[in-house]
Amino acid sequence: MTKTTLFAALLSVGAFAPRAAAQNVNPDRKLNPETLVTVTNANPRETGRNDPALLLAQGLIAEAGWTLHDDHRAIPWVLARRATLPAFRRAERPEIAALLGYVSAFKCYGRNCDTERMQRMRSLTWALIDARAPGISRIARAWTLGDRHNDPCPEAWHWGSHVDSRNSPLAIVTCGRTTNLFLGRPVRAVPAPPRVPGGTVSARAVAAGLRRR
Repeated sequence: MTKTTLFAALLSVGAFAPRAAAQNVNPDRKLNPETLVTVTNANPRETGRNDPALLLAQGLIAEAGWTLHDDHRAIPWVLARRATLPAFRRAERPEIAALLGYVSAFKCYGRNCDTERMQRMRSLTWALIDARAPGISRIARAWTLGDRHNDPCPEAWHWGSHVDSRNSPLAIVTCGRTTNLFLGRPVRAVPAPPRVPGGTVSARAVAAGLRRR
């Protein structure tokens, strides 16, 4: 048998078929789910009014990715605490207001800081989230229905990247195995009481310093 006829015989039985085909691999399983999104650039305020659980799920994926981490459990609790701040607590739905005002994918809607990925996050549907991130889907739905248990880090008031935390006055808080860095409130230093002439501290100043604590 010549080399030409041998090659033809091997080719006929599929010896040189692509490896993925030979292993019956579904290439769609390896895709980033975001590549499957049809971008509609939905208005996050409309999503928040019509389906707050979907808005929360979109925000969790935008901030902490598609793989379930402790971030996804901690972030709703942080939003609930931030909803008590003056900027949000007077809103009709304070937690939705905090979500809209804190997650970049929502905050940048219609602004110069908007990106294609942010538009994709706002376009996520339940069909895709349920299929690709069922754990995140369950957290968002349960939280919105009021099923809230086991705050993983009650001291956390902020989350962000390690770069965001550089030179920050906020204390680092442990929230489990997270992709983001969680931070607490800044520690207010008590100023030293003023000294009176002669180098002694007045009783009034000491009392004022104790009250500040």
